[in-house]
Amino acid sequence: MSSVHSLFSNHPSRDRAVSSTSSRPSAYRSSPGDASINQDALEKNSLVRPYLLLSQSQRSHIDICDPARHFGTEVPKKAIHSPLLSFSILSFASRDWALVNASEDEWSTEYCSRALQLLIPALDGPIESLDENVFAAIVLLRLYEEMSDSGTHLLGSTRLLNSASSFACRGGLGEAASWIVLRQHIYLSITRYQPIRIDLDHYLRSSSFHDSSPEFLTNRMVLLCGRALSPSHNTQGRFDTEGWEKLRSEVMKWYESVSWPLKPNVAPCFVGGDTQSLKSFWVTKPVHGTPGPFWLIPVDTVIAYQHFYFAMLLLALYEPRNWVPGTEALLHRPRVEEAIQNNLMMIVSLAISNPKVIVASLTAHHILFIYGQFLQEEWHKRAVLEFLRPLSRKSGWPTGQLVMKLQELWPSL
Repeated sequence: MSSVHSLFSNHPSRDRAVSSTSSRPSAYRSSPGDASINQDALEKNSLVRPYLLLSQSQRSHIDICDPARHFGTEVPKKAIHSPLLSFSILSFASRDWALVNASEDEWSTEYCSRALQLLIPALDGPIESLDENVFAAIVLLRLYEEMSDSGTHLLGSTRLLNSASSFACRGGLGEAASWIVLRQHIYLSITRYQPIRIDLDHYLRSSSFHDSSPEFLTNRMVLLCGRALSPSHNTQGRFDTEGWEKLRSEVMKWYESVSWPLKPNVAPCFVGGDTQSLKSFWVTKPVHGTPGPFWLIPVDTVIAYQHFYFAMLLLALYEPRNWVPGTEALLHRPRVEEAIQNNLMMIVSLAISNPKVIVASLTAHHILFIYGQFLQEEWHKRAVLEFLRPLSRKSGWPTGQLVMKLQELWPSL
């Protein structure tokens, strides 16, 4: 058997893992602190290439809103000629594999360090010189940061964010990476309660507004959700009445534009139920060529509806009349609290009903991190904790902090 062990050999659905320095291809052997790579060996040695492949679950996670699946198809090919992409893939993939398989993480930190040694000089140069490979690498390294719970250093610059958003109308890998950067920035804005600092107008020129595929439909809703976050998480935390009404109209127009079979056809009951009642929320799509009532769930549409309900949650919470001192705001508060809870549980229900869609589970986790404290029904709280407790093991993401936070808020559970 070859001395090169394919990545992730202990998991049938993944590529193989590197178990020792000697098992790594010679293209990757270098002295400590050396970010260089033997490029000739990388391009010529076919044994290296399995190291640069993303597993099916990793590809589906990253490419969930991209019909061309650029990260699953194009990025590994580009990585053969790009040390930055090579190390970025390796850092993310090895960290993900170690977490999901509860194994020692031997190499991801080293791979990330070498990727950063290549990335930082590129970021120090003119922002206009950054290309789609750099933004693809940033996407992968941000995923590594999230799984490592090591901070959020790679999306800290407004200048960098706006440069990434400018790729939204250029097509190809750059556009795909740009939409992922937006989703990552939204999740960061939610969990850190920080304002949106990315130029959202760039996305209006994207091809997502000229296509009716489920992926592009999802991207349009993600953008609307970003616009809902933009005023609500800024320093003032206010919408003006005209802006609020216009945005709510656009959100509802998006909802009304979605036709069956992409609409949810069974909604859960949130009154007097249990966790099982939350599993009846299906977003359905017919299996082509299959007779009878058999359905597939389009994962991108699940994500779209989660962002729709989150946008509705934000619009309910930050409706301008709620912030005007007086009796009207006080009388309206119970309806606001009900809207927040119902929309939040819709988001959770979509995740519970679609357990194989890990991105949906993570989206629910990120939103619960700030808004879970608004839940009041005891069975809602129990259902949320039952959903969250095994999530870290299933997804590889560090979710224990949220579980501990909610358990402190709900000591009776």
